[in-house]
Amino acid sequence: MSTDQIESIFQGAAASEQTAIVCSATLRPKLTALLAAIAAKVYGDAAQPNTSNARGLVNFDPTQHAQDVPFSKNPPTLSSPELFNMADNTPTAAPPPTSASAPATSNGSRPSTPGKVRKAGHARSKSADPPTTAGTRVDMRNYTAYVAARRAQGSRPEQQDETFVVPVAPGILVAGVLDGHGSDGGKASRFSRQVIERDLPTHLRAVATLDEAAVRAALTRTFQDANARLFDEPGIDCYLSGTTAVVAVLTQELCVVANVGDSRAMLAQVDAEGSADESGTVPLNTVPLTTDHNCENPTELARVQAAGARVDRVQTDCPTDPQGPLRIYKGTLPYPGLVVTRSLGDAVARRLGVHADPEITVRRIDPAADRAIVLASDGVWDGLPEPGRVARLVGNAARGGPASAKVADRACASVVSEALRGLDVLEIDDNVSAVCVLIAPLATGTAGAAS
Repeated sequence: MSTDQIESIFQGAAASEQTAIVCSATLRPKLTALLAAIAAKVYGDAAQPNTSNARGLVNFDPTQHAQDVPFSKNPPTLSSPELFNMADNTPTAAPPPTSASAPATSNGSRPSTPGKVRKAGHARSKSADPPTTAGTRVDMRNYTAYVAARRAQGSRPEQQDETFVVPVAPGILVAGVLDGHGSDGGKASRFSRQVIERDLPTHLRAVATLDEAAVRAALTRTFQDANARLFDEPGIDCYLSGTTAVVAVLTQELCVVANVGDSRAMLAQVDAEGSADESGTVPLNTVPLTTDHNCENPTELARVQAAGARVDRVQTDCPTDPQGPLRIYKGTLPYPGLVVTRSLGDAVARRLGVHADPEITVRRIDPAADRAIVLASDGVWDGLPEPGRVARLVGNAARGGPASAKVADRACASVVSEALRGLDVLEIDDNVSAVCVLIAPLATGTAGAAS
């Protein structure tokens, strides 16, 4: 049966008195999801139009006639949590939004994501998993980089975070963190990580002069290609699933960071007038290298609203913030419920202004003042919300000694472990992951290598 025939069936049903009776404000979202599941079961692949998206859409909503729903192997059901809480992986479904809420004024702090409340009976790991990348030394010519990556699944049933570290060539280092969301979020983050860690070094090696413009172009191309390939990957249903990504390219002189979503990157820097404390540790200042892409960001909010997204909050069971974060919805439908305004994947949100174009920031590296670059998923920043906490953990790991591969791994493990403890106190359930890059001047780097 063709898509037009299916549409006419639902449009005819919408005009009937029977449908009008059940399409109340309370039952309409449930009826919408139920019709999607029934249609997918009855018509299966035959209901998918022949488009280049590789994601079949059909207009079926009996109240709006123009709402896109997936016909996939796993269509939304009435109990599907992805209908309500996409970008923060909430384990249980929340009721559909009841009233619009204006965005909160940003005060520079991270908006809460109380949908990640931990349920009773879950056991939490108190330490980081074994290192995904143990401490590694990379010669950056103008300085020495020591880099390590760690993840922790926490009490989540699946690890949806990914990290990678790729020494491309002397003087070139690539590192990144991805945080999946949705039922296929783990698949989306793994697939995207594989594409990025393979293709980005290739693009960088192909450039004759690796200046700022060349690195920007390589990052933009890699993110766009990863997003397009994710849509075409047959084993991943990214209609209601996707991933954030924060990727840093370090050269001899530059740190170029590309970001989509709410994973973050920061620079820890020695204060020009700072002095060591009793333990010999010099306090570090925090310099943000990314901004969060969500509806608390006025520029991002304006874009998705201009594209037709409905932005609303969902009631949660969190006593400190029962309204929850702002989320993106399609018309009166109870999905996608997406918190982030940029991501890889999330096909349903593409018509709502959500896109995969990275925001890119560039900073010149000063080996005399810069001490570390940290990339981490939102679980780290939620667990360690106090400004400067991550920088202090990195500084404490060094304990006044020279930078080394072991120190990088110790710093990374400390960040992940402390983030887990912070999430536990807040009763937030999430994966956490981080990449720590220690920057050492050449003289210090040489001494650190021998330690």
